[in-house]
Amino acid sequence: MIKKLIILSIFFINILHSSDSKTNIKLQLQWKNQYEFAGFYMAKEKGYYDDIGVNVEFIEFESGIDIVDEVLSGNKDFGIWNSSLISEWLNGKEITLLSNYFKTSPLALITRPEIKVPSDLIGKNIMIHKADLNSANYQQMFNMFDINSKNTNFYEPNFSIKDFGRYDAISIFMTNEPFEFLKNSISYNIIYPNNYGIDLNDVNLFTSKKFSKENPKLTENFTKASTKGWKYAVENIEETVNIIYEKYNTQNKSKEALLYEAYQSQKFIQSKYYELGKIYKDKLEKIAKLYIELGLAQNSKDINEFIYSSNAAIKINELTNSEKEYLKNKKIIKMCVDPNWMPFESIVDNEYKGISQEIFNLIEKKTELNIQLYPTTSWHESLEKIKNRDCDILSLAMKTKKREEYLDFTNPYLKYPYVIATQKDKLYIDKIESIIDEEIALVKSYAINEVLKNMFPNKKFINVKNVKEGLDLVKDGKAYAFIGTVISIAYTMQENNYINLKISGKSDLLLKLSIATRNDEPHLNSIMEKALSLISEKEKQEAYKHWFQVKFDQTIDYTMIWKVAIVLIIIIAISIYFNNKLFNEKRKTQRILNNLKVLQKELEQKNKELERTSITDKLTNTYNRYKIDEVLNYELKRTLRNKDTFGLILLDVDFFKSVNDKFGHNIGDKVLVSITKTVKDNIRQSDVFGRWGGEEFLIIVPNTNKEDLIFLAQKIRRIIEVTPISIVGHKTCSFGLTVSKENDTSNKIVERADNALYFAKHNGRNRVEFID
Repeated sequence: MIKKLIILSIFFINILHSSDSKTNIKLQLQWKNQYEFAGFYMAKEKGYYDDIGVNVEFIEFESGIDIVDEVLSGNKDFGIWNSSLISEWLNGKEITLLSNYFKTSPLALITRPEIKVPSDLIGKNIMIHKADLNSANYQQMFNMFDINSKNTNFYEPNFSIKDFGRYDAISIFMTNEPFEFLKNSISYNIIYPNNYGIDLNDVNLFTSKKFSKENPKLTENFTKASTKGWKYAVENIEETVNIIYEKYNTQNKSKEALLYEAYQSQKFIQSKYYELGKIYKDKLEKIAKLYIELGLAQNSKDINEFIYSSNAAIKINELTNSEKEYLKNKKIIKMCVDPNWMPFESIVDNEYKGISQEIFNLIEKKTELNIQLYPTTSWHESLEKIKNRDCDILSLAMKTKKREEYLDFTNPYLKYPYVIATQKDKLYIDKIESIIDEEIALVKSYAINEVLKNMFPNKKFINVKNVKEGLDLVKDGKAYAFIGTVISIAYTMQENNYINLKISGKSDLLLKLSIATRNDEPHLNSIMEKALSLISEKEKQEAYKHWFQVKFDQTIDYTMIWKVAIVLIIIIAISIYFNNKLFNEKRKTQRILNNLKVLQKELEQKNKELERTSITDKLTNTYNRYKIDEVLNYELKRTLRNKDTFGLILLDVDFFKSVNDKFGHNIGDKVLVSITKTVKDNIRQSDVFGRWGGEEFLIIVPNTNKEDLIFLAQKIRRIIEVTPISIVGHKTCSFGLTVSKENDTSNKIVERADNALYFAKHNGRNRVEFID
């Protein structure tokens, strides 16, 4: 009986123990408890952490601790820190970024009212934490205005508003301290580094590489649960504030102060525009570059190594034991690519980029396969390397009979039509057979070579090294046509400004691109097939858009051209038919010849119309992005030659999405038409105006200076503001301005205008901002 009681007791003890067997986690905060960490509190309060079996303890910041070292030492499991994490990683600390919640940093200086701009700080007393002083937020701004410890006094903060009288400026979070100043009716000014081009992020969740590798599932689940908590906190602000006030209020803040912080935080979280928790690689790369430029970090690294990638994905649809053994022994998979085939892929200055690079980045993140680039100088060399087994896979390759002798192929994951490029004066080509007697250029060793040689065994094609060389031959009249894929031709034509070339026809041939693997290692093919299965169609489209649609969504609609051209060709063909049939009847022949002249005039008119539509935005009847890009490049060359300047105005319709949401897209279109009419009515004849994309428009203003450009933008802004629009009422626009500089490129000048537009929207919209 006693033995049974002992057994039952042990049984119930085990049940009780198992019900409380959660993993204890310590999360180091970067400051004291407040709304800044609301998402983590709500993940705990709403049971999201319970769901993944963890019990989280929040550790508040204490003066003197190093948050990164706390996590690296294992004293804390996870930490929250600002953009300085990137500097720490660049300098060799083994940390990994899990998620980012404040898309822009609220770090700023609150100053006396008379201190308006950073240069006013020279000679003043600034209360600022040493870690903040050495951050890129302040270092970049201070360097810009020559502020340093020799001409300015810096003091460690005590974070007391009472000391504002003894200091001229205090480093603050814009979500917090201004509330106390407003409440106590203290006049102040804000100097915000972001207004001077310093765009960093904040509230970054991170851990050590060691912890993430040893606990991949826990790391992944903790990150997802935290983001879920942030979503709840953003969507339920008042409930979240009440919980913080009651349970996490170690600073004894009033509910009013917490609400102020919560609503101000939304400006920096920016959940309406950015996905909560998502890490934006492009921004991280810019921040890393800034740290290196400031001398806060020494060496650049691949930012992908900093961003967390789950080990759990290595399953890849459940690898077989033999596949796992193969990978264990293989260690490194060497990949060859086509180094001159944009936008598909290329190698420039040892940097691999293009659509395939985006795809393989995803594969590496989802599988952690160790794939390393084996650089070559041509596609022909890449084929030779994989034949000789110097590399193991080809990123993009089309299956052919000859290649199957030494390669295996996955199912195609990209498919594109082959098209024919000629000079602009050539007529539409309905099939390759119609030009087979002409000189045709093809890239050496491309699959199309083998396909066409099988179709036309007696035809000699001109072999070239890459797409550009082929198009150059056509441009110079040394080849009648070049045959390649629609996006590689379109991309190369755009990048090299081949204004006298066009796509004259589409073949029935389709480029089907697979990952090619050496056929002496069959496991490799099945592994790559499983890896590809993890890439969604949406992700493939995103990779495609990044390298193609962003650049070419405003180019000529060749589908439309082909349809119109086919109709015209049919008309001409019919005329020629009758012309031949009635050849012996002079009077009728002359009549047909006259008809042909009429048709020729019609064709010329149609071509002019096609040319006009190819550079015109269909909705607003202004220039499209294709034409704007062309004019922009022309202006850059002209101003460089003539040593003068031109202005750029990038304007964006404020809160345009709300119009579509409230009134529908038809009314939204009417708003865009109305605003473009207002702009066109108020610019000079020499100014070039067009639709940049969506609700953004760009004005190129030749022969102008900063003052005249601002005057023009302000005039247009005011007229738009007071011009009524049917149904909607009144709308406003934000304007970003800049003036060209010596050695400008189109990317540089547009980026400055875009940054100025960001400031205009960030500072309240319906305003003009200028960046020099």
